[in-house]
Amino acid sequence: IDEEKSMHRYAENKWTIKELVQHLIDTERIFSYRSLAFARHDPATLSSFDENLYADMSNANDRSWKEIAEEFFVARRSAEMMYNSFSEDAMSAVGKASDYTVGVATLAFVTIGHVNHHLTILRQRYLS
Repeated sequence: IDEEKSMHRYAENKWTIKELVQHLIDTERIFSYRSLAFARHDPATLSSFDENLYADMSNANDRSWKEIAEEFFVARRSAEMMYNSFSEDAMSAVGKASDYTVGVATLAFVTIGHVNHHLTILRQRYLS
């Protein structure tokens, strides 16, 4: 994907590739924070987030494609390191986000599945 292609939208009112990857970065960080809070047995109920608002406010289209791609890999590596640092107790911890009770291990799998879901969309709708 080059700079020009990174600005592609597959339909009107859909995210550009830059915005899609920024969404992955934002979600990686939010799920990581939730996992960290739950692993540390924080009793607070964490709020939900509006992914479209985050995308609208991200300024992704004003950044270089190279920088966004690099940031994704850094955020992913940071999450991997965090999960690898957790004990079995931490990985089995649960917490509440919005109206849902969710476990740390579940969030780890959801994070991977979320990226895979959007990579499928990227391949099928943006790059085909």
